[in-house]
Amino acid sequence: MKCSKDNPMKKVTLNCSICKEKIDEQITKNTNIVYWTEGHNAEPINAGRCCDICNDTIVIAKRIEIMGMEDEEGIMQAYDEYLEMKHEDK
Repeated sequence: MKCSKDNPMKKVTLNCSICKEKIDEQITKNTNIVYWTEGHNAEPINAGRCCDICNDTIVIAKRIEIMGMEDEEGIMQAYDEYLEMKHEDK
């Protein structure tokens, strides 16, 4: 998609490097203009980009674990629950 006056953001379609699903576009509420299409930094899980759900449930949890604030078992449980939820949605 080309940039235009109505949508100055050049669209980039990426898939999450963790769950492989399409990364959602970030859109301003009052104008519906796409302002971001590249998701979140997936490190320390991998060097790619990730979707909102993987960022919220996996990446941030891993960062908290690395800081010594949560055990790995809790993170893996959250990841397993997330995968089950995604499987049920399909």
